[in-house]
Amino acid sequence: MDAQPPPKRTRGPTKCLSIWDINKPEERIRVKEKFIFYPVATLTMKGWTLKNISEKWRGYKGDLKRQYFDETSNIVDVVDRVYAERKVDKSQFEKLMIRWRTDEDKKSSEQNSKNRSKHDQSHIVGTKSFARVAEEMEKELKREPARSEIYVKTRVRVDGTFSSRASETVVANINRITTTATASEGESSQDVLAKALEKPEKIGREICIGMLPPSNGCRRASSGQAHSFISLQVHEELKNQFDQVQKENTQIKDQMKLVNNYLKSVSEKIGVPMPEFNGNASGTEDE
Repeated sequence: MDAQPPPKRTRGPTKCLSIWDINKPEERIRVKEKFIFYPVATLTMKGWTLKNISEKWRGYKGDLKRQYFDETSNIVDVVDRVYAERKVDKSQFEKLMIRWRTDEDKKSSEQNSKNRSKHDQSHIVGTKSFARVAEEMEKELKREPARSEIYVKTRVRVDGTFSSRASETVVANINRITTTATASEGESSQDVLAKALEKPEKIGREICIGMLPPSNGCRRASSGQAHSFISLQVHEELKNQFDQVQKENTQIKDQMKLVNNYLKSVSEKIGVPMPEFNGNASGTEDE
């Protein structure tokens, strides 16, 4: 018999050991370089990031519950199985199993199920994020897709059917608005979905975008919450740049005054009058 080839070595679960070993502050900057934040929005983005991570962790626990939780199963057996298949810490998952069996958690789970059943505009992309969908569409369209285009992409199946009756109504509204809309000043394609929904979206979230940073700049605007936040960031950045220019201009004026005073002293020593120069077209000094 032919000898069996050695088992192929595969990559195990990522534990980010190199990140945990970073102790020096100057080395931690390598992690920050993977992200781009506007300086004025650092605190806002920090809050948004932590909240987003919290939701991702909550969703991961829900996925584990749907796949492994059984109220009649032995906790130890389930914990061992989850550790073997998903490498979840045994002590943490054991605490989750115990909490899921409490009456308080059961009541909360039932209420959450009722709330989810009220959502009438489900999408068809599964676990794929809208950011990935938008990126794929951008490569295909050679431009940034509008929210209305992302909505149609994530609500209409390949065979032309819709994810729900409510989604069918919204898509019909999008087509109607797109067809009849005229190119008016200040109107953006991003407004189409907001009009097609015919009802306000939840503050802090936008359909086809997701959770937004907790900022006053995220309040509803005609061009969408996300675009309001971006406008706020750009406004703050321009303001900082303007302040920096003013500061540099003041420094230049101070230097020119020093030069002017030096020229005065030289002219007095040599007895030759010299015109004053302060950089102003009027020839008068600033107060």
